[in-house]
Amino acid sequence: MEINSNEKCPLVSIFCTCKNSKRSIRRCIDSILSQDYPNIEIIVQDGASTDGTLEILQGYGERIQLVSQPDSGADEAFHRALARINGTFFGSCLSDEELLPHAVSRAVENLQKHPDAAAVYGDHFVTDLDGRITGEVHPRPWDFESYFCSEWTPPFCASFFRTLCLKTLEKDEYSGADEFNFWISLGSKYPIRYVPGFVAKYTDHPGQLSRQANTRKQRIADRKKAIERLCNDPRTPEHIRSLREKALAGLTCWSVESYIQLRDWNLAREYALEAFQKAPNTDRIRKIAERFYSHGLGLYQRGDLKSALEYVNLLIECGVVGAELEQIRTEILHKLSQPSRVIATTNEPSSERLPITEIIPVTHKSSSANDIPVILVCYNRPKHTLQVLKALREQNI
Repeated sequence: MEINSNEKCPLVSIFCTCKNSKRSIRRCIDSILSQDYPNIEIIVQDGASTDGTLEILQGYGERIQLVSQPDSGADEAFHRALARINGTFFGSCLSDEELLPHAVSRAVENLQKHPDAAAVYGDHFVTDLDGRITGEVHPRPWDFESYFCSEWTPPFCASFFRTLCLKTLEKDEYSGADEFNFWISLGSKYPIRYVPGFVAKYTDHPGQLSRQANTRKQRIADRKKAIERLCNDPRTPEHIRSLREKALAGLTCWSVESYIQLRDWNLAREYALEAFQKAPNTDRIRKIAERFYSHGLGLYQRGDLKSALEYVNLLIECGVVGAELEQIRTEILHKLSQPSRVIATTNEPSSERLPITEIIPVTHKSSSANDIPVILVCYNRPKHTLQVLKALREQNI
């Protein structure tokens, strides 16, 4: 592709970062070469691949600008690629992604149509690792506050940026925190536009970096650092700095949601209590509670009573109120202890959660000299304790 500085046809840089991507890299590069826009430079930053990826890339010759060198990971590769761009505008097409043939020409048209915008983004298809379409994504129009609070994510694969705006950022304004730091830095300073229409394909598969649970804790820590950085910067507008607590609460919810999506329920539980305590978005919390309840119920139905009890206790500890939840908890305790009866401490409606302080298995000697196990549930309120004792007396226990 010829590279020139024609103002009517400004240079667009498309960068690709990759490492050991033999299965998909050819489809990625071919999709960039198939663009209907004539003025593109293709920047490839390879992390010293050893699986044959590098040999495939070398086969493209001068049609791509290839650099292959070891790196510390995706973040370093991202910054090395950004440092090499020369275009007026730029976008990305990572090794397992594809651009539709009109993607670049459409991006140039919309960035020229909206000269104030730092970025434009559109819709994208979801594919498997072999490029078969499995779904589609229509993101919401740009809203800084909801993004800052980790409520949604604009698709980087379907996004194109104005290089001049990038040049106004300092490196710490787009380092780490996956793409989060990059978006909040641009979005706090410039308008960003959503233009409906498909422009890319994004691959969703178990091996991709974003789905690795072992890297998620670092991403959460990096996002928290990015929020603190922006809110502590005196140059940041006050209306954004005032969002600090809401953004941190939203990040905690995102942490739980992310681990649930990865089916890592233990790590999801680790962040749950903090999310329930901090999050101002009650609808978001309700959905998280429903997921925990559904998972715990599934464990209960499969007979894993101890694990199910952990999730029921977690929901109760988080302040979730519901007669059905308390009923399931009682049934689990009943089955775990094999009691002949469970003493109800009160007939009051469960509009207020009763803080349980202790579960005491008790044994009663009946007239037939058989041991009758009973579960005594103690609450930290005197009147409920009296009701327990009254119930015990009435049943001669």
